[in-house]
Amino acid sequence: MSGCWEGDDGSCYMIGTCQTQIYWLAIDKNNRWAHVRVGTYNNNIISMNWDDLIIGQNRIHDAIECRIISSNKILIVKCIHGQFLTKELMKKS
Repeated sequence: MSGCWEGDDGSCYMIGTCQTQIYWLAIDKNNRWAHVRVGTYNNNIISMNWDDLIIGQNRIHDAIECRIISSNKILIVKCIHGQFLTKELMKKS
């Protein structure tokens, strides 16, 4: 799962894993926002908390749940408190 992924909104996700831990850095294609996430995955479910970085005006933090569809596709299935722009990630490398 580690590598570079692209969101369906054009954003870039750098994902790393270690055992059942998952980490990512996400950056908007126009550099309007960036956030970091940390969480765990079990079978095909990823649970993560995230926080915006200070490159944008928003300071949002939330939790999401994702589903691993395949080794090349992740779907964001649930945003706990609000809206999350990216709905699907596809692995690029």
